[in-house]
Amino acid sequence: MTAGSPDPDLEWWTTSDVAEYLGVRVGTVSSYRIRGQMPEPDRTIGRTHVWRPQRILEWHAGRTRVGVGGRARSGATSAPDEQASGELQTDPESEIGEFEVNSGD
Repeated sequence: MTAGSPDPDLEWWTTSDVAEYLGVRVGTVSSYRIRGQMPEPDRTIGRTHVWRPQRILEWHAGRTRVGVGGRARSGATSAPDEQASGELQTDPESEIGEFEVNSGD
């Protein structure tokens, strides 16, 4: 546990506690809950959703995370060329609208 993180020995964690533990905003935790991307709350008291800390700790430890910020591109094996100009062009051979990075060559 780091300084400022919620106490795992508490009986309940609120949405704010879960967000603090995960290092995300409260709205992100609410989105995870609404989309079914995290465990259902153990209880709802009024409009406040609460979880047992151990349940969140176990769920988070078992999450599959592909990189930071989302899913890996299909077939991606390395990062884009750092010398690329950043201009995007559609690949005329592609039927699914993939983009290529124009390196300016």
